[in-house]
Amino acid sequence: MTRKLSCLPSERSARASSQPVLPVALAHRGFTLTELLLVIAIISMLLTISVPALSRAKQIAKRAVCQTNVRRLALAVQTYTAMYDSVLPPHRLPFWQTKDNIYINDYGRQKPRWPWFLQENAGPVIEKSRYDTDAEFQAATEMNNDNFLCPSLDDKYARDIRNGAYGYNHAYLGCGRPKSGTGNNYVPTNWPVRIDRIHNTSETVVLGDSRGAIDSTQMAVREHAYTLDAPRLAASVGLTEFGPKNDLDPSIPEKWKHSPAHERHLGKANVAFADTHSESLSLAELGYEVDSDGIVVKDAGNNELWTGTDGDEP
Repeated sequence: MTRKLSCLPSERSARASSQPVLPVALAHRGFTLTELLLVIAIISMLLTISVPALSRAKQIAKRAVCQTNVRRLALAVQTYTAMYDSVLPPHRLPFWQTKDNIYINDYGRQKPRWPWFLQENAGPVIEKSRYDTDAEFQAATEMNNDNFLCPSLDDKYARDIRNGAYGYNHAYLGCGRPKSGTGNNYVPTNWPVRIDRIHNTSETVVLGDSRGAIDSTQMAVREHAYTLDAPRLAASVGLTEFGPKNDLDPSIPEKWKHSPAHERHLGKANVAFADTHSESLSLAELGYEVDSDGIVVKDAGNNELWTGTDGDEP
């Protein structure tokens, strides 16, 4: 019987020597402190570069959504004029303290502001079914229709129908501020206004991002922002004051009591024109004059994009 012999020691050594053997130091080696710091520095550098870029991209996206909104609202203005004998939507219809003289719209809303007149394209600005009683509905100020909301606003005013996102060129397109001394009555100064009054629809602002009057010494904004004031007081159409009421905090300087466009989109404001196109424009491009503190100067600048007449009439 033949017995199989095991490998000789010399053969085992030869086989073993053919396998690579790592030094003990290399087999257990980790990252050094220098290498870890280098990796952390590279990651930090990448974050420094990418975070502002991502933030800007997010702002651009919000601006695009806002532009779509103001364009849709301008189209709704155009639809209104087609339905109502070429008359532009009112900033607010006349009303008196006597209820019989108060306008009530199709949704049952009393004394509605301009967003309510754009229902054909934009829908109701506040959904009545959300409220149990008519009294609650009449008192409601929170907009739930996204067409009237700017994605760049996230403060307490973001959904407020009076102090929220968009304002209407009330001075030149109707109705202007009511005549002085009318108390709780609303008697428009400049209404109705027909679309044929506008000489160049592509160069006349209809509505856009509104700022509202500065409502306190803390420099908060958007008090009465549903009014969008031109740079200069529209004296040529009979106005004697800007949009916001004079019942604001008396400690507020008079120069802050108006409602200019709000440059909340990368330093520019979205506005829509009477031909329904929209643009992002700086305050200077819109005709406003800004002081060294960044505050819009009241009753200064150029009204050419606001009058509808291609002229800088006051």
